Amino acid sequence: QEDPSAATWLQDQPVDLPEWFVVDQCVAKSPGRWLLRGHDSVRRLPMAMKVLELPVQLTTAQSNQLLDVCEASSNVRNPRWIAPRVAAIQRRHLGIVREWSYAQPWNTLSVDWRTQAKRLAEIAFAVESAHRVGATHGGLHFGNVMIDHEGRVLLVDGAASQGGIRRWFHGSPELLRSLDERVHADVQDMVKLVAATAVEWKLGHAQPLLNAVHDAASSDQSGACGAIGQWLTQCVDEVFDDSRWQSPSRFRWRQRFARWLAGDAS
Repeated sequence: QEDPSAATWLQDQPVDLPEWFVVDQCVAKSPGRWLLRGHDSVRRLPMAMKVLELPVQLTTAQSNQLLDVCEASSNVRNPRWIAPRVAAIQRRHLGIVREWSYAQPWNTLSVDWRTQAKRLAEIAFAVESAHRVGATHGGLHFGNVMIDHEGRVLLVDGAASQGGIRRWFHGSPELLRSLDERVHADVQDMVKLVAATAVEWKLGHAQPLLNAVHDAASSDQSGACGAIGQWLTQCVDEVFDDSRWQSPSRFRWRQRFARWLAGDAS
């Protein structure tokens, strides 16, 4: 029996579907945005299709650039990055098909800080993998972070974020923002994810960790997300040197002075 939401979508659909994609349900709908759950009619694999309304002023050149970004996203080889399979633009709408992820949203699960830090590191490493092949996410927020039934992070909707697309084209009448600018936006979004999570941790080194993350984001744009992932991993493994990232206190100066007298000036 056909889902009513699927029937409504098929009646008003703004883009043509691939002939092998069968719509089972319209899972989410908001102005200019649709998320469809369906399946591959040949292989019977569960699939998802995201459809986004594009800015009115989008040019042909920009449309081609956006499809290039989608293609770059499909080339990311990281198990946490759910890459798009097919992308097309029709009638000022972008449609992207990817595998359907059986998972739960990040914010529905209550876990300890170590698990959160480990998952944040997985996100950072996945985004770093994308940056290394010239791809960017554009919509790096917890709404696009899923946790599968084995507790693994899945990062979805790379190059398929309505807000990200608007940001990529904002301020440029003809051209997509450069790769460096898009990478910078991802890095800043990664910092926000860590900050929004770590602020709840009741740990003495939460603030030093945030200092280290901010430093990685500002001082080493190339490989910044990888550096953030490394700091988070060190925090989980309890090898994080928080003294390096804390403002010197009277007590810490005494510690350093004692180490210096002992011949350890590090």
